[in-house]
Amino acid sequence: MLGEDGYCLGCHRTGAEIASWLQMGDDERLRLMETELPQREAGRG
Repeated sequence: MLGEDGYCLGCHRTGAEIASWLQMGDDERLRLMETELPQREAGRG
């Protein structure tokens, strides 16, 4: 489920990121998991 900010309440990805996850390369997924997603989660705290 996406929150009002457009990010998934559980994984913090956008709808577009979720939809394209399988097409993303390993490097792109790793970048999201190591940098962007933790920042998004911290911003919600």
